[in-house]
Amino acid sequence: MSEHSIGSNPTIEEDLVALQMHMHHYRSALNDRGIWLFLATLGCWSVENAHMQILAFLITFYLFFIQLTESQKDKRTAPSLVAAVKDRIAKADLDDKSRNKYLFDLKALEREIFSLNLTTFRNALPFFLPWLFFGISFVLFFANRLALLASQS
Repeated sequence: MSEHSIGSNPTIEEDLVALQMHMHHYRSALNDRGIWLFLATLGCWSVENAHMQILAFLITFYLFFIQLTESQKDKRTAPSLVAAVKDRIAKADLDDKSRNKYLFDLKALEREIFSLNLTTFRNALPFFLPWLFFGISFVLFFANRLALLASQS
């Protein structure tokens, strides 16, 4: 991957490759963190004290939410990264054929980045399933606590 920030590589081709690599590494990192979130959620359930369990869930949520936002060197969102490359293409001194080729390549990359199809979902299961498990666990934890409080009164 290029050492330059997306939008400032020596060539537009390198920007396109850097954007593709950035998204690949970002999604891979999310999947890795999903596995750790699953294990941390299981750990939350092993805490016996209810107050400490709430704290464990909140800390787990905080740590993994922060990792989602801070997992890449380039902190810009995917749409802003695409916009940086698009802006570079627009400002570059290119003939129409080259400009159209780069815009076509960028559009294909955008479809790959932003598509929500079965393949995208399947590839992201190691990320989505642990978050789903965490959310269900959190809701069940509070439902169980409310049921316990209701039965005691």
